[in-house]
Amino acid sequence: MPPRVAGIDPGTVSFGLCALDDGEPMLERSFRSADLGVDPGPLVDALVGHGPFDVVLGPAGYGLPLVSGDRVGDEELALMLLLRSDEHGARVGIAGLRAIVAALLDARLPLVFAPGVLHLPTVPAFRKWNRVDLGTPDKVASAALCIADQARRLGIAVAEVSFVMLELGGAFAAALAVESGRIVDGIGGSSGPIGAQACGAMDGEVAYLLGPALSKQSLFTGGALDPDGARDLSTPEALDALWRDPGSRDGWTALEEGAVKAALTLTASVPAPREVLVSGRLAQAPG
Repeated sequence: MPPRVAGIDPGTVSFGLCALDDGEPMLERSFRSADLGVDPGPLVDALVGHGPFDVVLGPAGYGLPLVSGDRVGDEELALMLLLRSDEHGARVGIAGLRAIVAALLDARLPLVFAPGVLHLPTVPAFRKWNRVDLGTPDKVASAALCIADQARRLGIAVAEVSFVMLELGGAFAAALAVESGRIVDGIGGSSGPIGAQACGAMDGEVAYLLGPALSKQSLFTGGALDPDGARDLSTPEALDALWRDPGSRDGWTALEEGAVKAALTLTASVPAPREVLVSGRLAQAPG
């Protein structure tokens, strides 16, 4: 039997669902993250209705060492979400992610949860010092696709693949470095350039002055285009309106400059990348 697989991309703005039958797309669907946080049913129903699957890549938050769904309990969920005890149960970050994962587990789907960049043995230990967010599992998945794509397009072996990948999402911006076909470094959304909705890396003095006011929600706000996280950036029309808005001009400049700085920073780890590849919602933005 040909393999049937599905993957879930858990974004701050939207969740993407893709399923393949013997390598060919059989299902592509998008859901607003806020809606799934209230009711995960449509996502679960789409998977069950198009099953059975051999493997379903679940939404792993900040990531886990590769584990199957039957090994995920409270400790693993806590590592995915990384919420302080005083914010346990709060609807912050990707609101309702715990409920979404629980609903997927209850459906007894053949789930696996993937690693973030931090978990990868191909990244030297010294690059992980004092770091948590080097890139979430969805960034790792994007990089894996880019590795296969570059090898195919350029007619080279996987071991010859090298690039810097910028992922410009609806909330966060991140970057990964690939050398010799392996992920070797990363700058995660909460430790990288300013995003559309998220502040990116925060000055240590700012974090200190925020004091008790610093929360998980702080990481998901303060962005260049929608600092309060109040806009729906899930459609090309919304991005087009922001692009045309004179009041957003500096925000777009901050995004672009931050992305360039992140890419150049990673050339310390990949001195001669073959390409700089751009993915994510803002890769579709005009201009």
